[in-house]
Amino acid sequence: MLLFLVVLGFGFTGYLLPWDQKAYWATVVSTKVAGTAPFIGETITKILQGGEEIGAVTLTRFYALHTIWLPWLAFGLVGVHLFFVRYYGSSGLPQNRPEEMNAGKPFYPDQLFEDAVAIFLLFIILAAMALFVPVPLEELADPADASYNPRPEWYFLFLFQLLKYFEGPLEVIGAFVIPTLAILLLLFLPFLDKRERAPLRKRPIALTVTSLSVLLIVLLTILGGRSPKLEIASDEAAATEQTEQNESATQKEASEDTGVFDLDLE
Repeated sequence: MLLFLVVLGFGFTGYLLPWDQKAYWATVVSTKVAGTAPFIGETITKILQGGEEIGAVTLTRFYALHTIWLPWLAFGLVGVHLFFVRYYGSSGLPQNRPEEMNAGKPFYPDQLFEDAVAIFLLFIILAAMALFVPVPLEELADPADASYNPRPEWYFLFLFQLLKYFEGPLEVIGAFVIPTLAILLLLFLPFLDKRERAPLRKRPIALTVTSLSVLLIVLLTILGGRSPKLEIASDEAAATEQTEQNESATQKEASEDTGVFDLDLE
């Protein structure tokens, strides 16, 4: 679970690095979501942004997190994982009998060879996607362009869509409470469920909850991909329009005042 969170951290911090319109505005949305956390949300946002708004300092911090801190954290967690695999052994399959578990394959060279093959195949797939699946950059990031339609990448779309069902004071539920409870549940599930292992088909409650959760995430992802323009852009556009109206009214009043006191002294 911790490795999964680190992978999400890679996606979050790496998204800003191209510094185009999509990267900038998606990061604006993400930092605003982080800012909804009770008590510490504003502090977290300022730490991530390096100030009151996203700029060069934010880009530097995300780059450092993405290329220095998160890789070392991932290496450390992988090392801890391998240590526990060597110390406790593999959990095996639910249908394995105790005698089969004791007569398992050695970590070296069997398990290590299988892991190396899996890593190599995954590397080939990623290299092929990098070569043949184009990901063009958009225009350079423009913080003044409030008309842009910000939208996160597909792996955050379900959260993006979930926020639309919790507006106003309830926003903290969709942005912080539900994701936090889901993460804590997955993190402590091995300590909460200590029953004897059994195939998933023989655990109807776990199978139902897992299936419904996956279906809900897929549905929210699809709806998020088809959803209309995010309200944040509309809000900023409205604020810009209101500012222009105020400036126009101020200029008009100043013009009228000038006309009142423009006395012909000749």
